[in-house]
Amino acid sequence: MKRSGYFLGIFTCALLLATGCLPTSNGITPSGTTEATGGEPIGLSTSTPVPVATEMPASPTPIPGSAPSFACSGNPGGCGSIFLYQGNAASSEYLTVWLQAFELEAGVETKRFDLATSEELIDIRINLFSDAISNLGEFPYCNDVGPMAEPEEVWQALSGTVTVTLSADPVADICANQPYEATVVLSDIVFSNGDSTATLPALTLADVGVGWCAG
Repeated sequence: MKRSGYFLGIFTCALLLATGCLPTSNGITPSGTTEATGGEPIGLSTSTPVPVATEMPASPTPIPGSAPSFACSGNPGGCGSIFLYQGNAASSEYLTVWLQAFELEAGVETKRFDLATSEELIDIRINLFSDAISNLGEFPYCNDVGPMAEPEEVWQALSGTVTVTLSADPVADICANQPYEATVVLSDIVFSNGDSTATLPALTLADVGVGWCAG
């Protein structure tokens, strides 16, 4: 009688272990999940599924409130005297640089400017779009065809160093249709969206065609 009760107890314990109802002595359930004192899995929510990332996007599409990725790629563009831009691979984040080159007396000689003291003549932004620009409207830079895509969030540059070298001296008329090339080097540019800041350590927009206007 005692032996039958012994085997019955072993059978009951084995059944409880198989169904996951009985934790082992080291706090690990048969599924291998560590449990806290209250019985909930540590670091996991029983109601929220845990996503598994299969591939990290090279340039994720930003959403409103997100920080810039500064993942500029491809050839930059430009126009006027001077406006330059460069986007990410997804065409959803664009860096723009606007310089009053004539007023700044920029030219073939390389010049450096402190953005914090030149904010009326230099404007640098990061425009974040909710999708690829082509899905939102017409291309919004150096283009006169509308309606143009509008960014959902703008990060404004507050400080940093801007180095400018032009292949020819600019003229006062930004649409004089006298094309030349501009190289702009950005260093330690601090951007803000009003709530947060983000810093672009360095970026070079090299030999960008400017000095013309659309239309």
